[in-house]
Amino acid sequence: MRGIDGIGNWILVIMATASVISMIAVLSLNSIVSQDLPSYGLQFNYGWAIPYWNTISIVFVMAWINIIAAIAFQIYRIRTIRKDEVQNAEI
Repeated sequence: MRGIDGIGNWILVIMATASVISMIAVLSLNSIVSQDLPSYGLQFNYGWAIPYWNTISIVFVMAWINIIAAIAFQIYRIRTIRKDEVQNAEI
């Protein structure tokens, strides 16, 4: 059972880390679109800007949901393990 607990912990860490990396990548892409592409002739237009902003917002929301879920599951797992240890110690 301990092996499964360890794998579960790593999966949660990987989920949170992947979410952070995704947010950093989106910020990098946003920097390119906002700062570099206008110098190559990109014309601002709400036709592409609104879907672009919506996509960035969705990525950030989903990443934060992943991070919060990973933290919540980690706290739940720690509490469950401690509760089991306390119950086993009482027996």
